Amino acid sequence: MFTQIYASKDKDRLERLIQCLEHNLAVDAVSKITVLSEGVPITSENERINVKKIYSRASFADFFLAINEESDSDATHVAIANGDIMLSSDISTLLSRITLDSTVVALTRYELDERLKLKPFESQDTWIFKKHSFHCRVTDRSHIPLGIAGCEHLLAATLYFNGYNIWNPSLDCKTVHNDPNPSNAYTDRLYGCYLLLPACEVDDIESEQPAYQFMHRRSTSFIGSTAKAQAINSPPRKESILVAITNYDFNQNAEALKGFFEKHFPTILIDSSSPTKPESADIVISNNYYPGLWNRATQEALEGGYQWLLFIASDVQVLDANMLVHCIREVTERDDIAVWTPSMRRDSRFYYQSCAHQPTSGMRQCAVAEGFCFLAKTTALNQVYPVSQQIRYGWGIDRALSFCAQSIGHVVVDDRVQIFHPQSKENHSIDLKAADAEGMNYVRSFEFPPPTHHKAEQLESLAKSGRPTPSIDEQLSLDLGCGGYPNNAFKATHLWGIDLQNSSKRNNIKVADLAVEPIPFDDCYFDYVTAFDFIEHIPRVIYCPQRRFPFVELMNEIFRVLKPGGLFLSLTPAFPRPEAFSDPTHVNFITEKTFLNYFCEPQLWGKMYGFGGRFSLEGQSLKDEGKLLTLLRAKKNLN
Repeated sequence: MFTQIYASKDKDRLERLIQCLEHNLAVDAVSKITVLSEGVPITSENERINVKKIYSRASFADFFLAINEESDSDATHVAIANGDIMLSSDISTLLSRITLDSTVVALTRYELDERLKLKPFESQDTWIFKKHSFHCRVTDRSHIPLGIAGCEHLLAATLYFNGYNIWNPSLDCKTVHNDPNPSNAYTDRLYGCYLLLPACEVDDIESEQPAYQFMHRRSTSFIGSTAKAQAINSPPRKESILVAITNYDFNQNAEALKGFFEKHFPTILIDSSSPTKPESADIVISNNYYPGLWNRATQEALEGGYQWLLFIASDVQVLDANMLVHCIREVTERDDIAVWTPSMRRDSRFYYQSCAHQPTSGMRQCAVAEGFCFLAKTTALNQVYPVSQQIRYGWGIDRALSFCAQSIGHVVVDDRVQIFHPQSKENHSIDLKAADAEGMNYVRSFEFPPPTHHKAEQLESLAKSGRPTPSIDEQLSLDLGCGGYPNNAFKATHLWGIDLQNSSKRNNIKVADLAVEPIPFDDCYFDYVTAFDFIEHIPRVIYCPQRRFPFVELMNEIFRVLKPGGLFLSLTPAFPRPEAFSDPTHVNFITEKTFLNYFCEPQLWGKMYGFGGRFSLEGQSLKDEGKLLTLLRAKKNLN
C-alpha cells in the first residue's frame, strides 16, 4: 500500500492520519506500507513501513514512480490511498477479482456514519492495481496533485486513455474516510478531461465492460449544476471534430483555411506570435515553435470535449477541399481509425515516403502520419499530451503520436485527397541536425517495443520501392471487356468482369453489351474500374433509333459505379500511332487530349454531349505498341 502524510495545522487531523496508518497495517492483506511524507517526521521500527520524504504536495506521478522503484516486491497488488482512508478487512476478496494488468479498482469512500457518498462518481480515494511497473506515458501525464477536487477524475481519464479498464465496486466494498466533519466544498476544481466512475459491485469486475461517463471541465464546478449534471450522464458526442489552424507568419493562407473549415466544423485559428497577428486569430500564444502549437491545439480539443482534432499548419495547401471534408466525415464515423492524414503531393516537403501520393482509391497504412496535417482521436493525442517545452523543434511528435495510436486503431494516409506542403521560408530555417537528434531522443523516451518500430520500417521500405502500402479495407475492382479472365491491375480484394459473353463460365463475370447497355452494378460500388484494349471498340455515335453517344454514356456509367475518389484506368491504342487504326473494329480514336478535355475538370467539354460526371487526371503516359495509359479519379458531388 502507498499513502501520504502531510503536515497539517490541525493536530486532530494529523492524529487521524496516524490512526489510519496503524489501522491499515493491521489489515491482513497489507504486507507493506510506503508513506510519502511531506514535512512529517515518522519514526517506526516496524519493518513493514517504508518512509519516503517529499517536499511538496504528492501527485499521482510520485506514487507511480515510487511503485516502479519497488517493482521487485513480492506483493501481488498495489494500492494507492489518501492518508485519511482506512481499508476494510475483507479487501482480500476484492484483490482476488483483479487478475489482469489492465484492471484498476477505484473506490468511493464511506463516511464514519457508514453512509456511501450520495453521488459515488464524485470522488474515489483508493486505487488498486495488479502489481506491475508503470510506463512513462502514464507517469508523465499523472502530475496531478492529490487533495484537489477533480484529481481522481483526471487520473481516471489518464488511465483510460492508456488502456486501463476501471471499476468502482463501492456498492459492497467499504473504505472509510476517517474524518468526523467531511467537507463538501467543491469551489476549487482542476481543469481537464474527467472520466466519472459509476458505482458497481465486486462481482462486476472483469465480468463485463465498465460503464464510463465523460465530462470536460473548462470553468465552473459541475457539482450541483443541473445542466452539467445532465452532461455527466450523457455519452460523449459521436461526431465531434475541432479544426485547429496553427499559424506562424502565413497569415493569408491561415485566414483562407479558417474561412473554409468554419463552414463545416468548429474551427479555431491559433497564432504563435507572428510578426503581424492575423485578424481572425482566436488564440495567440508565445512562439514555442511546433510543440507549443501542438500542445495548445490538443488542449483545446481535450478540454472542449471533442473526440477528434484536425490539426493543420497554415502553410498547407489543400488541393480538393470538398473531398477533404467528405473524407473527414467518413473517417469520424469509423471506430477502427486512430490517426488519418491526406496524401502528400510528391513535390511537397515531407519526411515519410509512405505518405506520398499513390494511385489508390482510398485509405492505406502509413508508417507515420505527417505532423503538419492530420486528423486524430483525442484518445490518441492524450497519450502524448502534453509535449515537454524542452522539445523545441517538434520533430518526433508525429512519430510518437502514430506509434501510440497503433494501440487504438489504424494510422492511415488517404490517396483520395492531396495536400501540398511548400518548402520553409528562408527566415524559418532551423538546425536540421539538432532537430533530428532531438526527435530521435524524444521517441526513444517512450520505449516503444521493437515490433512497433519494425512495422514502420517495413511500410517505409515498401513505399520507397514505389509500391503502395496495404489498404485497410477490402477493395472491389471491375474490368470492362475482360474476356475470360478479368485483369486485377490494382490487386483488389474482390474482382468482377464484364464482357459480351462468359465463355469461361466464371461466377465473377457478367454479360453485357456496354455499347448499348448500362453497367449492371449499383452506384458507388467499385474502388476501381479498368479497361484494357476496350475503349477503342465503343462507338462515338449510333442511332437506335435516335442519336446516342455510347462513349459518353459509358463514361457516365463508369463515373456512376465508382466510389468517391475511385480510379478509372484505361489502356488503349491512341492517335497518331497506326495501331489505333489498323484493327477494323476500332471505332473510337483516342488522343492524349480526349479524357483531359472532355471528362476532366476544369474543361468538361463532354457536358455538351450529356456527360454528367467529373474526373481529375491522375496521370497519362504513352506505352509500348502506341497505347495510351490514362488514370482518372472520380470527383463525386459531395454536397
